[in-house]
Parts: sequence; C-alpha cells; structure tokens
Amino acid sequence: MKTSVGLKGIENPAECREQLRLIREAGFDAIDINLATEGARQVMNAPDAEKKADEIRSWIADAGLEIGQGHAPFNPYVYGNPEKGNAVIRDIHACFPFAARLGVRDLVVHPMRPRDTADPFFLNPAELIDRNIAMLSEMVREAEPGGLTLCIENLFSVTPEGKSVHGYTSKADELNALMDAVPGLCICLDSGHAFITDTNPADLARAFGSRLRLLHLHGNNRKNDLHVSPFEMAQQPWEELCRALAEIGYAGNLNLETMRFTDLTPAPLLPEAYRYLHACAALLVGLIEKYRA
Repeated sequence: MKTSVGLKGIENPAECREQLRLIREAGFDAIDINLATEGARQVMNAPDAEKKADEIRSWIADAGLEIGQGHAPFNPYVYGNPEKGNAVIRDIHACFPFAARLGVRDLVVHPMRPRDTADPFFLNPAELIDRNIAMLSEMVREAEPGGLTLCIENLFSVTPEGKSVHGYTSKADELNALMDAVPGLCICLDSGHAFITDTNPADLARAFGSRLRLLHLHGNNRKNDLHVSPFEMAQQPWEELCRALAEIGYAGNLNLETMRFTDLTPAPLLPEAYRYLHACAALLVGLIEKYRA
C-alpha cells in the first residue's frame, strides 16, 4: 500500500517544489494535491492554465512522486451568500480539465449541505437530496471524459454555539443513498469528520465497503476539525479502523490530510515533521497488512 500526504501552494513554484522534495525525502510515494485554495483557484482559471498544469505535473514527476488524489474547491452552498456558493461550483467545473491535465484520477468533491444548523435549509432533507443528486450527476458526467472519478466525503454541521454535530452527509446511509442515485460516484472516508460527530470511522468503512476509494486520515480533539497527525490525540480507534479497512479489502493509498500539523511547524523542522508523518502512515499500513494476513 502506497503512502501519500497533502500538497498545497501550487501557485508558488519554489514553495511547491520544496514541499515535494521534503515529502519524497520523508519516504512518501504520492501526494494529495489541494486544488481548493484561493491560489490554486486562480491558477485553474488563468488563461495559461494548461501550461501551469503541465509545469506542476513535471515538478511532481521530477520529485519522484505520484498524484494519489486531489481535492476540488469545496462548500458549494453558503448560507446567505449564494454568490459565493455559485463561485465555488464554477471553480469545481474549472477544476475538472485542470485536474485531468495534471494526471489526477481520483478527485474529492464536497456534497452540498448546510454547515450551520441554524440554516433553514438544514431542516429540509428532501430538497437537500434532490439538489445533491442533480449537482453531482452533472459533475460526474462532466468529469468522466477526463478520466476522473469523483468521491464525496462524510461531513458535519456546526451549531450556533460552535459544536460540531451530525448533519446531512455525515452518516453512512445518507452517503450510500447518494452513491446509489449517482452511478460512478465513490467515497472518501474522513476520519477527523467522523471523530467530531462521535462516529467510529471503522463503522463507516464497513458500511461503505467496496465503494470506499480514498482516505483523509487525521486526528482532532473530537470537538474541532484540527487536521493534526494521527496518534496526537487520545481515544481515537486507529487500530480498529485499520482492521475494518483490511476486512473490506481497501486497495487505495494510505493518505494523511494533516495540513494543520505542517502549517504550524517552523520551516527548519519540516524535514523531521514530514518524516514523522510518514512514520505514522507506515505504522497504519502495517496494521492494515497485519489484519489482512
């Protein structure tokens, strides 16, 4: 099983190439390329987007890495600000040809859901389902010619007091129903989003079964979406998740979505930080292989 970790900052050649060097020297095989940042969205919409994609693809190849997966712009619905939500949807569509040109094959997109439980839309599941089916069906059709498989992920909602809670697309049955309705759609399991909704990610993995194509593995305090390294927080059932991944025959990469961990690391310590993250990924791979045996 190959290991991968997040890459961002593609708009800055020197920064991007340095990240790639550190990631490869740490032992990772692949990267999860973040196309959701403001800088990436500007690159994708630039007149020379194809040339930029070719350059970035060459940097990744020169570093000896593969593209394991990518992440499209997210939150295609913003309460009280439809212009912002529509801008995200436009950028998701711009992302498809850019990602295909890069060589991305698996791309994460967020379903449409109210993030805030105070949003009137939060209490309208029938319309939420219909709008998601329409939006995701169109996206799957548009992405298919470029060889892209789209994957939705389990999300969460937030109360006015700031507490993370279950919301539409946080539960396996809701996500499986979306995949039933939109042929070709797959799933990315986000461990951190599971933790903050008090859900065992192993249960989600078993419920998704062969539809589980990608992973976003990271830890948190079960309250906030922190995106820190695995094993950094207590009471998170990593071994049980690895057992579940072995049971369902998960065959994708072991991918860490730990951008907060590296964002907060001083530059001189980044080589050690990436080596530590790779050691975490390798330990999780070892647990999966243990239960496959």
